[in-house]
Amino acid sequence: MISKLYLVIKKFALFFINSFSNLAIYFEFIRSSLRNVILELDGYFNSEAIINSDIYWRNLISQLMNSDKIESEYLDFKETLSLWHTKGEEKRKKKIKICGIVAGFANNQGGIVVIGITDIIPRNIVGINDVEKKLIELDNLFSANIQGINSHFTKFNHIRIEDKNKTKRDCLIITIAQTREILYLKDINNSYFYPIRRGAGIVREDPEKIKKLKHNLAIKSNNYSFLKNL
Repeated sequence: MISKLYLVIKKFALFFINSFSNLAIYFEFIRSSLRNVILELDGYFNSEAIINSDIYWRNLISQLMNSDKIESEYLDFKETLSLWHTKGEEKRKKKIKICGIVAGFANNQGGIVVIGITDIIPRNIVGINDVEKKLIELDNLFSANIQGINSHFTKFNHIRIEDKNKTKRDCLIITIAQTREILYLKDINNSYFYPIRRGAGIVREDPEKIKKLKHNLAIKSNNYSFLKNL
């Protein structure tokens, strides 16, 4: 349905671009605006196609495994998540931690979390068990704890890749959009905080500074523009 609407809008926009190309400055404004609509729609669908492509992710992981690229403001590797191996209050702390990492990416420029691969170079593919179950658990966790947004801003990809012994391992990739909204959550003491990704870590930031950052970046909608920087 969305793709059909996209094609209709695109055809409509191209019609006006061609029809009014020789008119006055007033119509030049309209033409430029319609071009921007096409570019934004094309960019959106291109990003969606990339995010949903297992081939893209396998190729990217292969490149990262063969490079010395360290964790950055767009990239985070996790051998596993501690929340899967703890209970009680400690488990709650670990849940808040991963939610903070995800919200921190969204409050900056977006990013990916790769689970099932060690973060120390040279990296090793170790994989995780029960991926689909854990995927659903994380999706519900983010929805329940991360506040400030009503739409989905994360996408999950379950991929199978070979380790150095040619054994296929299951890994999970969480792709986090750069959001228009400022995201926040409660810490262990039930106090609200606003995380943001800084380098390879997460810090708590003044929401007004995050708001200014998003304003300066002219974010119009949730996007995955960071993918070109991986």
